[in-house]
Formats: sequence, C-alpha cells, structure tokens
Amino acid sequence: EVAALLQLNDGRSCSAARGLAERKLAVVEDRLKDLSALRDQLTSLVRRCRTQRGKVHCPLIDALNEN
Repeated sequence: EVAALLQLNDGRSCSAARGLAERKLAVVEDRLKDLSALRDQLTSLVRRCRTQRGKVHCPLIDALNEN
C-alpha cells in the first residue's frame, strides 16, 4: 500500500492518493467495528464466567459451541 502511494509521487496524483487512503480508511473502520463487536461479546462472556463459577458448564465454552 505504501509502495502504491509512493508511485503516485509525481505531484499530480493527490486525488488518486486520497482515493487509496479513503478506501484503506473504510477497510480499517469496518475492521474496528468488527473488533469492537467481538470485544463486547467477549466482555459479556467473561462476566458470565465470573458470576457462574460454581456451574459444571462454562458459559464461555457453551457460547463458543453454539457458534
């Protein structure tokens, strides 16, 4: 990606560089959204494990088996 941007270093390709950066930003934002959802799910599962320690079945493992 950096190499592609450096190839645009001719002084006339700012819009092309901006387009590449905007597309990469969209990919990063989508990934952050996915990671945030994963964080929320894991946080919930960890909390459930803490509150149900005496049970034979771990809610974390049960949730993973459901998927």
